[in-house]
Amino acid sequence: MARVFLKMALAATLLLAAGLALSGCQTTGSGTGAAKAPAAAPAAPAAPGAQADPVAELGQRMFLLPDGRDMSYIVLRVTRLGVSEAAVRKAAQELAFADFRSWLNETAQAHRVSYLGSGRFQVDALNFVLGHESFAQAGFMFHLTRFSSAGRTIDGIILDQVVLDGRDLTAYAGMKVYELLLERKAGI
Repeated sequence: MARVFLKMALAATLLLAAGLALSGCQTTGSGTGAAKAPAAAPAAPAAPGAQADPVAELGQRMFLLPDGRDMSYIVLRVTRLGVSEAAVRKAAQELAFADFRSWLNETAQAHRVSYLGSGRFQVDALNFVLGHESFAQAGFMFHLTRFSSAGRTIDGIILDQVVLDGRDLTAYAGMKVYELLLERKAGI
């Protein structure tokens, strides 16, 4: 009985991952290691004499994790909270950096976005709350990406690292941030 249940859960996970990949939430990669997102594409050239503000253009970029399998896992977890799979998939496709900043406005006393160059950004937050834990300082590292899915070019920003009170907690905190953002976007 347990074997049948495990096979059904694995099949459901694979179907959900395939659905996300076909619907635009895919990051690419290869090899036996974690699936890495594609490298950042060069930004469009600015108008002559104009200084483009790289932070101002972040809001509508799709919010992603480096490994598409982690995103698929979180989508499955959120679906199990009683939200329809279609609603969760739509929320994942529409999850943007602006949602992250809006969430930080509620979970941190203050935050600042800094451009580090070469398509990399750092977000620093003070008095940040993640779930039920509080941290005096939080740091999030991102990099820009551009990829094609289903014939459509998608501009994204990938969360690379999460440092909470000086400790690199990326493995846990990155997925937790994505989960909380997706729950919020799906209306939970």
